[in-house]
Amino acid sequence: MDSIKNFFAVVFKGDSSENYPLLLTFAYIFALSMIALFTFVSHTITNYISDTQLERAEITYQLRSQSILVMEISRYASDYYNDSMRYDYIFMKQSIEKLENSYSEVVSYINTPDGFEVGKAKETLGRYYFKDGFAIAEKMSIYLKFSKEFENFSETSSSQERQRVLEQLNGGQDRLLIELLNAAQADFQKETIDEIQSIMNIQLYMSGGIIFVILLEALFIFRPIIKKLDEYHVTIISQAMEDTLTGLNNRRAFYKQSEAFFEKAQAENKPFTVVLCDLDKFKSVNDTYGHEVGDEVLKHFSKTLKSALRPFDIVARLGGEEFALILGNTSPKAASHILDRLLEIVRNNTCSYTLNDGTQGSLKYTTSVGYFVCHPQKILDLDTYLRYADLALYEAKEGGRDRHIRYTLPKLDEKDETTAEVNDATAVTQDDDKVRYSSRASDQVKQPA
Repeated sequence: MDSIKNFFAVVFKGDSSENYPLLLTFAYIFALSMIALFTFVSHTITNYISDTQLERAEITYQLRSQSILVMEISRYASDYYNDSMRYDYIFMKQSIEKLENSYSEVVSYINTPDGFEVGKAKETLGRYYFKDGFAIAEKMSIYLKFSKEFENFSETSSSQERQRVLEQLNGGQDRLLIELLNAAQADFQKETIDEIQSIMNIQLYMSGGIIFVILLEALFIFRPIIKKLDEYHVTIISQAMEDTLTGLNNRRAFYKQSEAFFEKAQAENKPFTVVLCDLDKFKSVNDTYGHEVGDEVLKHFSKTLKSALRPFDIVARLGGEEFALILGNTSPKAASHILDRLLEIVRNNTCSYTLNDGTQGSLKYTTSVGYFVCHPQKILDLDTYLRYADLALYEAKEGGRDRHIRYTLPKLDEKDETTAEVNDATAVTQDDDKVRYSSRASDQVKQPA
């Protein structure tokens, strides 16, 4: 009962967004009910047409048989009177019995109470049999009476009574009866055909109704469902490729987009820069103000990145307070200029927040950046670039934070420069006094906050 009330609330109050599944459910049930109703009516009509055709075909056959039997009785009676052949008598007697049975069957059909009748076939036949002007039933009764009287005479009898009865059978009464039976048969068939045609039209309307409901179902039920499924699909894909907190690309999307980006950069022969950003002392923000404020800082920084960078640059949150960028068409000088501007924007824009108790405030924060400028004709894998950027990020943290450091490959002789650039982070020299640390290359030393 509550579901029905909710349904009408959806329909009449326009609350379709909140109760969309309920509306679709009831619409689908209604459409199925209409299809079931139309199908049932169409099936009933089909059965009626089939039964009617069989019944009317039988009556039409009986009407045709009656006219033939009347003709046969008249002929057999004349032959039997003239030739006194026994087989004429037998055939005549059989025809009289058949005529009686056929006549009884037609009269029984006419007198049966009407069921579901669409046309006037039975009424037309009744008019021929019982109404003035035709009165086939009366004429048939008289004809059968004289036929039986003639049947009872001796085969050798030549009495005037026998001749009179024969004249009644052959004196035009038979021809009139045959003409009336033929006329009744023709009109009965015509009315039957018209009736069946009109019923078939109803069946056609039912079939059209089914098609119409299916079209409405496709338009107003399945089409919205498919649209919703597409929306859900887009949402799922988006959620799989998007960081839920900041709305930026997540790690998966970043790796996926980088492949196309590298191919384009290589085709256009333009350098690009892979960047890692890490918010300075972010742990203390969470410890001091709570994770809710920490989340606000992450969202604020994400908006800053999107507004400060160019539309074709790739921005992603890899996790925690770590963000990754790919800057297109950037030489070392251009990358330095972009990152200088980014650090200045972050430094000069505070993040507003509201605590759970309603207290409002603002928070300044900074970020450290490590980056590596990539040669378009010597494309390495993204993990290698991220390791290089991470090494530079470590140096930026160690050097006092709120700065950017560019990672450059160790200088070898000119011959080996290409080889050095292809090598990964293991090409970095290490000694006991100074270690260049990569958070991805070692798990033994913790990166400074």
